[in-house]
Amino acid sequence: MSNHSVSRVVRAARKAVYRACSEPTELVRWRVPLDMTARLLAAEEAGYRMALGYEDGRADTFDSIFVARVPDERVVERIRFDAPERAGEMTVTTVLRDVQDGTEVSLQFENLPASIRPEDNEEGTRQALVRLAELVEVRANIDRRLSAIERDFGVEIFYACESGSRAWEFASPDSDYDVRFLYRHPRDWYLSLTEQRDVVETPIEGVYDVNGWDLRKALRLAQKGNPVLFEWLSSPIRYIETPLAADFRKTVTSVFDPTTAYRHYYSMALKQWRGYFGRERVRHKKYFYVVRPLLASSYLLYQPRIVPMRFTDLMGKVNMPASIRDVLARLLEEKRRSAEAGEGPPIPELHAWIEKTLERLKHRTPQASKAPDPARLDAFFQRSFDS
Repeated sequence: MSNHSVSRVVRAARKAVYRACSEPTELVRWRVPLDMTARLLAAEEAGYRMALGYEDGRADTFDSIFVARVPDERVVERIRFDAPERAGEMTVTTVLRDVQDGTEVSLQFENLPASIRPEDNEEGTRQALVRLAELVEVRANIDRRLSAIERDFGVEIFYACESGSRAWEFASPDSDYDVRFLYRHPRDWYLSLTEQRDVVETPIEGVYDVNGWDLRKALRLAQKGNPVLFEWLSSPIRYIETPLAADFRKTVTSVFDPTTAYRHYYSMALKQWRGYFGRERVRHKKYFYVVRPLLASSYLLYQPRIVPMRFTDLMGKVNMPASIRDVLARLLEEKRRSAEAGEGPPIPELHAWIEKTLERLKHRTPQASKAPDPARLDAFFQRSFDS
């Protein structure tokens, strides 16, 4: 076993870097080499469990326990891999230090398993730190945009998240950041006799697409069973989440309508299938915009609750042929590494499965649920201004 360290300067404040180094939902987004993928399997206050995927299909799974987390300064983890050849307990210490251009991040490794070559670990860590730099710089840009919206529109954003392919975990390297948020105005804004605009839409700037809904609009959409709202609330990537957001999520989850969601997802799959397939060349990203809603529809037939946001989580909860699962796994790795416009010939096996599944689900619906109680949503709306 060996000890070594790798450092890099990140152009961001120490507070922002610490958040990315101390929260499992952030760690999974960067602490992996550029040619590998990471998936968070479980997370709690004391630690987390993660799987690292290699290009050849191999995977390393490990458990990490937080030994110490000193805000804005240091994180100490003890890591144990499942693989016998990686036996032992490795300690990883992340140290943050202010420097002229931002924050110096130093990852120190103690008791690196003998089966991991120090030079490979050092190169992989350098690549991971490239991901970290991009992540925190992007996060800083998003934070600035959200703060500007609060200031310019006179609102309070109580929840903000990533929607779309980055939250579904099949983003390409050049995918946009689809930031969605919920906000509220001061109480008197809602007392006007004049109906006012209840959305905030900002121009797309580079890779940033930032839009949001007013609190009252969001509650009305929840009452109608709008599945998009429920997806936002279950996003694994969250930029703002206040106590009001937790209360909002608990309230609207109680009125989730699986039948409305099923119709939404099935219609989406059918529309994408009819609109983008049947050609000699296919944009492979479009497969996911058919398959994910199909899987969501299948999930709702047997588990009438909010659909998991991550594509891999959803795949794991729906029955499908092993051959199709393998095809999707390969496509997923391809999409994560190629540009959004990447295309290729159709995949006959996948086409046949999609057509068969569309037909199978055509006349199915989940068991009907009772109509939502508007009084509960009204009560939440009224008390939301008490805080």
